[in-house]
Amino acid sequence: MRKKQQPLERSAEKGPRGQIVCGTDFSIHANEAVNAAAAIALRSRLPLLLVHVVEKSILTDEMVAIHRQFEKSAQEKLVHEASLLRDRDVEVRTELIEGHPEAELLRVAARPETRLLVTASLGHIAVSRLLIGSVAERTAEASPVPTLVVRDAKPLIEWAEGRRKLRVFIAGDFTASAEAAIRWVKELQSIGPCEVVLGHVDWPAEERRRLGIHSLVSFSQNPPEVEQVLERDLQAKLNRLLGDASARVRITPSWGAPDFYLIEMANEEEADLIVVGTHQRHGLSRLMHRSVSRALLHHAPTSVACIPSSFGADTSSAPIPQIHRVLVTTDFSEPGNHAIPYAYSALAAGGTVRLVHVIPPVEMPSPLVPHFDRQRRSQKEHSKEVGELKAKLRSLVPQQAADRGIRSDVVVLEGLDPAATVGQEADRFGADLICIGSQGHSRLAAAVLGSVAQKLVALTLKPVLVVRMPPA
Repeated sequence: MRKKQQPLERSAEKGPRGQIVCGTDFSIHANEAVNAAAAIALRSRLPLLLVHVVEKSILTDEMVAIHRQFEKSAQEKLVHEASLLRDRDVEVRTELIEGHPEAELLRVAARPETRLLVTASLGHIAVSRLLIGSVAERTAEASPVPTLVVRDAKPLIEWAEGRRKLRVFIAGDFTASAEAAIRWVKELQSIGPCEVVLGHVDWPAEERRRLGIHSLVSFSQNPPEVEQVLERDLQAKLNRLLGDASARVRITPSWGAPDFYLIEMANEEEADLIVVGTHQRHGLSRLMHRSVSRALLHHAPTSVACIPSSFGADTSSAPIPQIHRVLVTTDFSEPGNHAIPYAYSALAAGGTVRLVHVIPPVEMPSPLVPHFDRQRRSQKEHSKEVGELKAKLRSLVPQQAADRGIRSDVVVLEGLDPAATVGQEADRFGADLICIGSQGHSRLAAAVLGSVAQKLVALTLKPVLVVRMPPA
């Protein structure tokens, strides 16, 4: 016996609609999940597929009759539940499948029409043991569609019935999986109103290193400038993907695992639902990387939605990014200066270009300083040189920039690693694009605009425009 189906009740609506799938084992917890799935399906005007998986086993001749009776009982329960849902105007069909629960539900989830997989956090069948072991973790992490694990159905039902807003907490960072989570929350907002908070847990030492900020307030706290950059960039991501001006960002520094801090923030926000992206790692990679989604499924006291990183990643429907800030670096060679007009060409009125030049850090002449050199510049000489370099950068601003409403500012950076220094400044500045020239001829140009350009592309997560000189 593979499966038994009831025909889907068709509505007058035409075209592909999708479906919501809910796995049930007829337990009290599973019934909660079914009611939540039914309410969401009704509000979304999507059909609900109710699935029960009968564990596949090797049977003796004496057990065959008992097994068939068990299947018959399960089918009757499915029909009864479907009948109750139809009384509530839910469009529903049922499937009774024999096999391993997690594998069979994943097969159903992989069907092109499946939009959402709903399951209970507790129950008898393996797929609903999402808080107990690796079987459930594999189900959530391998599901090709968003998976909603229901712990408390009441707020989900009340939201779907239009009686309240849904308080949603997104576990967010700068990864593609977090973007998928935000895109799914936008889909939730199309179903009903949501109050959205994005929570981010950072490692202070790593953020200081990434941004090149050396002030040390506390090992366990973020300096104000780090907090401002993180909040600015996360809020920009949230606004771009969600388009909800009321959505907020919360940041918590931590030296430990992020999941418990995320749960604490979600509890403080009285969240009805935690939404987290999944990387869907497999094999050795799965063992080597700690899964935040898995930890949230284990410990979160509220419902959790796991969103695959591929969700909503169709580039054909992705919005064209808006460029507001461009960082361009030059060593004052011809190739370096050639990149500057291209930096301005990427901006519309109201944008800002930051022109950057990197010099070695100043060292006060002292025999106590490593690599002591009596010829090193004094602080006064260094300050004078910086002022002259800033004036030189300002002289490179195209005359048309002001007429086009583009702002310009100049920065002279100190660093031994030009690529890392430019990348850190781009993160602090919040650059949407980095622009750099190539094919320099001088020794300095080769250092800053040759290998540095390649290293910069490898280091930064931001888009980089490498401008080559035209052939002579």
